Amino acid sequence: MIEGKLVRLRALRAQDARHHVRWRNDPEVVYWAAGGNPCFGPVTAEAVELGFETMLRLNPKESAVLMSASILRRP
Repeated sequence: MIEGKLVRLRALRAQDARHHVRWRNDPEVVYWAAGGNPCFGPVTAEAVELGFETMLRLNPKESAVLMSASILRRP
């Protein structure tokens, strides 16, 4: 894990899928992350979980998640 004052970079975990679903289904995130491209979202929880399972099985050491300080402070 690499940790700074504002962000943390750590290995991806299966539990991160729920955050990914929320972000991929957020219209503002889709707009800024993908220029509003409809292929970016919305997605189902099942599709994201399958994708995470596949990534973690095939590339467990090459998958990471970047977390902002605002997420780190949430209970």
